[in-house]
Amino acid sequence: MNPARGRVGARSRWLWGLIVGCSLGPLSAQTAQPAEWILRQPPAHHTLQLITLSGREQTRRFLASLDQEGLDMQQVATFRYRRGEELLYVVVYGSFAAPEQAKAATQLMQGPTLMPDSFLVRSVAGLQQRIRTTLQDTP
Repeated sequence: MNPARGRVGARSRWLWGLIVGCSLGPLSAQTAQPAEWILRQPPAHHTLQLITLSGREQTRRFLASLDQEGLDMQQVATFRYRRGEELLYVVVYGSFAAPEQAKAATQLMQGPTLMPDSFLVRSVAGLQQRIRTTLQDTP
């Protein structure tokens, strides 16, 4: 069996679980940081945007899977923002002094839930501005 093909299949099943709302096991006891964590970071820093989701429950399941993979949840934060009529939930990781440091951190992040090639390096200042436009809630 092709190991790479098996991994892609597992990722597809996980993503399909998010889309149709299948149970992925117990929710995480460890929670992500709230939007206020991002607001406390230096505006000149950068972070990794891991994913954007359209629902609170999808976000909870994604956070639980990150915790199960052993990601440091103290470095994970969530916020939401409104795009048109749609409310979106964003999950970010870390606060890095330079965009190169954020990009380098992707090399250490491996697992079926984590897809480093799809992570986006974002400026903290830009996220702080976006957070201030939408009333925040925890996922």
